[in-house]
Amino acid sequence: GVLEVRVGSETEFLQALRIPPEMPEGFYEWLVLWSSRRQEYYAARMLRDVACVQVTSGEWVTPRSGPFFPRERDAPELPVDVPIRIAHLPPVEGLASLLESAGVRRFRWREIIRDHALPRLEAEDSSDEERHSAFQLLQAYHASSENRGDEEILARLGKVLVPARNREGTVRKLVPAEQVYFPGTWTGDGLVERIYGPFASIEFFAIEPPGDEAERRQDLRFYGWLGVAEQPRVEEAVAGEARYQWRRSEPFRVRQHPHRRYEDWWWRWAQDVEVNSAAKCPQGHPETQSLLRSFTLDRVGDLVEKGTQGQLAALYLAIVQNWEGTYRQARRAEFRCWHSQHSGDRVRSAPSLLRFALENSEWIPTVLNGQATLSRPTDTWRAHRSEEHTSELQSHSFISYAVFCLKKK
Repeated sequence: GVLEVRVGSETEFLQALRIPPEMPEGFYEWLVLWSSRRQEYYAARMLRDVACVQVTSGEWVTPRSGPFFPRERDAPELPVDVPIRIAHLPPVEGLASLLESAGVRRFRWREIIRDHALPRLEAEDSSDEERHSAFQLLQAYHASSENRGDEEILARLGKVLVPARNREGTVRKLVPAEQVYFPGTWTGDGLVERIYGPFASIEFFAIEPPGDEAERRQDLRFYGWLGVAEQPRVEEAVAGEARYQWRRSEPFRVRQHPHRRYEDWWWRWAQDVEVNSAAKCPQGHPETQSLLRSFTLDRVGDLVEKGTQGQLAALYLAIVQNWEGTYRQARRAEFRCWHSQHSGDRVRSAPSLLRFALENSEWIPTVLNGQATLSRPTDTWRAHRSEEHTSELQSHSFISYAVFCLKKK
C-alpha cells in the first residue's frame, strides 16, 4: 500500500499541539526558539488563535481570548474567584515580548474595570455571581493607588446598578447608582427619606449597612464614589461639545440642556433680570453666548410647589447641614462668550437655577400667629437665640438658619 501524508500549515501544526502538563517551561522555550527563526510579527500573528498561554487555573487559552500578564510587584491583590484570566508564565527570556505581540495584555486596572467589571454591573441580566465578582474588582480598584480620576471610568460609575427599594421597603429592583440615596440606616438622620419618600420612587439603597463602624464608613465612601448620595443631589450641567447656545430671544430653547425639564422654573429663571444681564455679552456678540455651567436641585420644582411641611422641613435641614460642603458652590451659574474676537474675560455669572428656585418660593417652614405656614426666605425672620447664631445666619446668603422661624409682618 501507499502511505499518504498530508502536508499541513504551520498554524495547523501549532493548533494541533498538546502540551504535557509537566513541561510548560520546555514548551515555552521551544516556542521562543521557533519564533526566533521567523519575523516576530508573523510568529505572533500565527499564535493569536493557538491555545499557547497557560493561566493560573491550569487551562490553556489563546492570546486573542484576552488573558493578562501577572500583576506587577506593587499592584494590589486581585479578589479571589474573579473571572479574570491571568497568565502563569515561567521566566523564559523573550517569552513576554512574543506573547504580548500575540495579544496577551499587560495587567492594567483600567482595562479590567472598563472591559470586565463595568459591563457586568451595567447589565440587568448579569447573574448574581457575575455581579458579585465584578463588585469585588471595582472595590479593589477603588482601594488601589490607580484610582486617580480616570474620566472614562468616572463617567460610567453612575450607571452601575445597585439594589434599591421604595421608602417602605415593599418594592425592590436594580437602579443606577446616580439615582439612589442612602437611607437613614446608613446616614443616621433619615432626611432624604423624608424629602423624597413621598414621591414613592424606588431610590433608596437596599443593602443593610455592616455592623462595624469602620466598614460602614468604608462602604459609604465606595458607594458614594459610585454616585449613591447622602443628601439631595445638586445637578450640575457643564457645556462641553454641546455648548448650550443661549439666544436671549429664545432662552427656553437652549438645545439639549438637561435642566430644561424643570420647564416652568427654567422659563422663569431665564427671564430673570440678573440672568439676562449675565447672558448678554458686553462686547456685542449675541450669537456666540452659551450657558457654561448651571446648577439645580433634584426635583426642586416639585418640592417647593407641592412639598409637605415635613418634606420641606427636612429639605431645609439638609441644605443647612451640608451648606458649606455641597450647596454653597452651587449658587452661581456661568455664561461664556465663544466669539473669536472677544478680548479679556469671557465668563459672567448669575444666580443659578437652584438659588433662584429657593429664593422665589414659599418653602421655608415658619410660624405665623401660632400657625404653621410656608414662607419665602426673604419674608422670614429667624427667632433670635444668640449672637453666634445671628452671625451664622448672616453668612448664609439666601436662607436663614432655623427650621421654624417667625414670618415678617
